[in-house]
This record gives sequence, C-alpha cells and structure tokens, in this order.
Amino acid sequence: MKTLLHEFRVMACRRWDWTPSSTTLIHVSEDNDVRLKQGKDQWGRYAYSTAANIYAMTPVYTPAGVRAWGIIEVDDTQFRDEENAQVTSIRFRVYDGVSQWYWNGAAWAVAGASNWNTLAEINAHLSAFPVTLHALAIVLNLATTDYRYTPLVRHVQLSYDCDLVSMDEEVFFEGLVGSIEDAVRPVGDFPFDSLGVNPLVLPAMEAPFEVTGIDAVWDHTADPSHQTDLYAGVYVPATRKITLSAAIPAGNIAWVRFLYKPFVTVRPHSDIEELERVPSIIIEDARTPASARRLPVSTIIDRSVSPPAGIIWPQARAAKFEIDVLVEAPTQTDAFRLRAKFREWVDSTARLHLPTVDEYVNLRLVRDLVSIGPPNLQDLRAARCVIEVGEVVLWDRPAIKAGDPSHPGEGYGVEEVKVAADLGDTEETFSITGG
Repeated sequence: MKTLLHEFRVMACRRWDWTPSSTTLIHVSEDNDVRLKQGKDQWGRYAYSTAANIYAMTPVYTPAGVRAWGIIEVDDTQFRDEENAQVTSIRFRVYDGVSQWYWNGAAWAVAGASNWNTLAEINAHLSAFPVTLHALAIVLNLATTDYRYTPLVRHVQLSYDCDLVSMDEEVFFEGLVGSIEDAVRPVGDFPFDSLGVNPLVLPAMEAPFEVTGIDAVWDHTADPSHQTDLYAGVYVPATRKITLSAAIPAGNIAWVRFLYKPFVTVRPHSDIEELERVPSIIIEDARTPASARRLPVSTIIDRSVSPPAGIIWPQARAAKFEIDVLVEAPTQTDAFRLRAKFREWVDSTARLHLPTVDEYVNLRLVRDLVSIGPPNLQDLRAARCVIEVGEVVLWDRPAIKAGDPSHPGEGYGVEEVKVAADLGDTEETFSITGG
C-alpha cells in the first residue's frame, strides 16, 4: 500500500475539465484559476454575483487502486474589504461519479442545494468516504458578500492510499499490456465447409485465436472475388454463432474474416507454446536511463488543524522507459496485419493511461518496426521496435506523514509567521519568527 498525491490543475486551455453550476456565474479564467464571473448588476456596475450555492467541480478522479481517501489542500486566494472584514469564502462537497455528498455531522449523506462543509470537516472525515466506485471529485462553492471581490482557486490536491506495487509494474502490465489488449484488433481469415445452417457456427481453429468479432463472411464457392458480404451484424462469442443475411449452401466454402485479440505478454518464458501458434506482441526488455529528472519535494498540508499537518513525498523522479517490443505471427500475412494494427495503436496513443493511479504518461515510437535478421535472411514474420514511455513519476522513498515517530518533526506546516522591525536612530533590526 502506498500513499499517493493527485493534483486537480486549473488550466485555461482545459477549462472544460471543470464543471460549473452556471456558465454565467462561475468560470475558469485566462489566469488559470476558478473564479466567479463578472456581469453587470441593475445599476450597470461590473459585479460578481453574491448569490448562494454557486460552485465548480473538479474533474472526476478514478484511480482503480484506491483503498482510502486522505485529505485535500486548496491553493486559493481570499479577500477582505477596507474594514478588514472577510468577504469571500469557499465551502466544499464531494462527488463520487453519481451524487454529491456532504458530512452531516454523523455520516456522509447526499447533499441538497445548500448543504456544504468547511475544509476542516472534509479533511476530518474524507477517509470515511466510500471508495466503492473508485471515483472522487471536489465540489467548491465560491461565495462573496461584496460584489467587488471573488475568491480564486488555482489548484486542488488530494492524497489517498493506493494498492500499488510499483510504477514499473503499472507501466508494463496495466498500462502497456492492458492498452494493447483493449485496442489492437487485427483481422484473420478462416475458410471452412458450410453445413448450410443460419446462424453459421464458427468451428474451433487449430491455433487458439481469441475471436472478439466478425468483420465479414462470404460464400467463397459462389463468390470467389468476395463481392457480397453475408454478415448480418450479430456474433455471439459464447456460442460462436454468426447470423447471416442468407445461409451458405452445405458443401460450399464459408470464408470468415474475424477480429481477434493478439497474445500480449511481458518477457515470456521460453516454453509458452502459444507464441508459436498465434500472432503475439511481446514486451521483451525495458531500460530506465540514469539521468531521470529530479522533481521538487511534494507536500500536502491540512491547514484547518493546529499545527498544520500533512504528508511529504521526498525524492521523486520523472523517468522514461525505453521498451523493446517484438511483434510476430506464424504467417507472413498475419504478421503484416498485426504490425499495421500495432503501429496504428502507437500512432494514436500519445498518452498512455495507468488505471491503478488514473494518471497519463507520454508514449512515442523511437525506433520503427524492423524485421529480424540481416537483409538477405530476414524473417518477415517477426519484427522489433522501441517505444518510449516518458514522464513516469517514480518515488524513491515512501511518503512521510506528520506524527510518524520515525520522522519526528516532519510533515508539519508553518502555522504563523511574525515579522518584526525596530527602526532606531543608530541601528535597525528585522526578524522573522514562525510557529
């Protein structure tokens, strides 16, 4: 189990990621913050709305590995008027992908329009919010009592406990293997003697293809040039039944072009027989350059408690992996088709999703597919390429939580800073103290 950090960034170029309660009352500004939206009041003045329950919601975060939510921290700006009275405020709810919830003093309950919590209430009870749906968004109620001012929110941070073994494993098994298995669907051809029935039953094949769909069906005997597709659009994988627009007479050759999921694996053992019988994509090796970029120390602080306490993530690196991939098939035709679909996947996947942590990393092809062997002895059924997965955040040390006896004094924020100056006739002193 690892304690991780996620940041909900406010970016004008991706303002649609945030959901406003009203596009006329609240918005993401060009200054990369969430704020109330100015309009004209009945006197013609530019004014921020003083109405209640105006909110903006962060994108929904869906880490599949979440086991408990932690705390949130908001980078915001509040304002006071000329008499030093606080005139802006931010209150909170949470969203699980279905409903908005608030803490009612005893339990989490579905929120009504006016039900909101303070940051202190959210952070005190967020760990008890269910993780069943593996989804969370923060709903921020921006309010002002003075039409001249609006609160500003620049970003929101969230900590949580995650069932994550390592980012290396996440990149290879959940990211690469999972994405390829979900997206790469080459076609294969299978001719066989028809029994004259409709639906047509796809017989078992010698090679263990995992058929996921049907592309086309032809009566090869009556239509050898494959002009008339008889597939009616219904295929039932459990029974392997294919519905046709017309039955193929018994004894004629039914030619089925099917879609299949290739065999995808990481560093297979040499005795895996399937690799010799079905088209396969094999992640053979991975290298992490030693020159990974060091990242600043990350922190999240709960400023609603005294003293402010939170979590520190030391020694993070933004690394990249160079990964060798082998694409092979038992026949040349299947090999070319599989390569084309794999290359299509690479070209269309600039960002690779890591589902356990619901984060994205960069992906690109750095060395194109090349057949194995010297030019005069190349095996056209197998080819290698190198892909790069970049900006993967690796944590060299676990998170440090405030109160951890093995790290005394760490994980706490500054509660108060006092600035004092003594301007004398002959000497000036200036001091800063914190607590």
